[in-house]
Amino acid sequence: MNWMKYTHNYTCDPVNPEKSEPSKPAASPGSASGPREKQTGGKSPAKSNIHWADQMAGEIRARLENDAGLRAIVERQGLLIYDEKTPSGAIHIGSGRGWVIADAVRRSLTALGLPARFVLSADDYDPYDRPNSDLGGTDWSRYLGVPFSEIPSPVPGFASFGDYYFQQATAHFPALGIECSFESTARNYKSGVFNAVIRTVLDNAGRVQEIYRELYGEASEAAKKLPFNMLCRNCGKIATTVADRWDPGREQVSYVCRDGVVAWASGCGHEGADSPYDGGGKFPWKVEWAAKWPARGVIVEFGGKDHFSKGGARTMANRIAVDVLHYPPPYPSHGYATGPGYEFFQVGGAKMSTSKGTGMSFAEGVEFFPPELLRYLLLRSKPNAVVDFDPQQNDIILLA
Repeated sequence: MNWMKYTHNYTCDPVNPEKSEPSKPAASPGSASGPREKQTGGKSPAKSNIHWADQMAGEIRARLENDAGLRAIVERQGLLIYDEKTPSGAIHIGSGRGWVIADAVRRSLTALGLPARFVLSADDYDPYDRPNSDLGGTDWSRYLGVPFSEIPSPVPGFASFGDYYFQQATAHFPALGIECSFESTARNYKSGVFNAVIRTVLDNAGRVQEIYRELYGEASEAAKKLPFNMLCRNCGKIATTVADRWDPGREQVSYVCRDGVVAWASGCGHEGADSPYDGGGKFPWKVEWAAKWPARGVIVEFGGKDHFSKGGARTMANRIAVDVLHYPPPYPSHGYATGPGYEFFQVGGAKMSTSKGTGMSFAEGVEFFPPELLRYLLLRSKPNAVVDFDPQQNDIILLA
């Protein structure tokens, strides 16, 4: 593919972390410091009338043109726009904003002739940490600490607890015009997608712990243990194990399953050593975010502003990607700089929570709104603007 034939009017720094100053990352249109001013006596460039999705697509294309490594990834597997969601309960409508943003940018990239595709992963290897308010009958508390992929579905016809809640949301993608492929993080662990990255992280566990200390202080609990959570072979829980030693020769992790690791689940006391590969365990989430990028070849991944805040999950993931995995963090990040996250979708001024079951679910939102109006509501504002819909005020009439 001849990347340079795609001429454009955008200016963007390459994403190469090696070309960034870790302590003072270069500014770019996708970075937290905003667009670089042109050298015009200090005056800012004229405001563009280009839609934000098209502008993002231009910035992503510029990165590819300036980075042979990223071009090689795209030529091998396509331009992957990635997102992920833990299916801990009814997924709220705020998550839909990220999905519509990803789909809009995919469309703009495709219009430029780039082989963009959007993939959404269910983070179903995460542990169950809170009984759901919408479920009755079965005592679900007995599954606390067990991965969502290993818990039976509350409703027949679904592969697991996680699959049930994930499909509640994704079944509505066609109505919103979202073109997306789906995958399971648990299945990726079990099929070996993360094996090479697991080895790299465990071999460099000291550096990961150092990054935790640099960002969160010497007292950080994560800085005192291996950055990997083993699946207990005795009780099947993944939240109650502590990994204490990595044996690179035998490629095994020693661990103990005990009480006190988390407040909401009890361990069984089992001690053992096992392979971390092929579903033997999982990364803590902040480490897992970084691990997915090279494992899957991610080029673009957006996220809510809470994750992109200073010192947040994206900050940690970027540091690991650059310092340990030597992979350029995906757009809108640039080296250590996180770039901007998108603002919240609020209902009546309230932020929503999946696990707490508060606010409007994504499925309810699609059923409440005409799908075309919901997509318009999510796309009409720039990602850095809050969307606040109040059904009590007949806001839907104003959209029409």
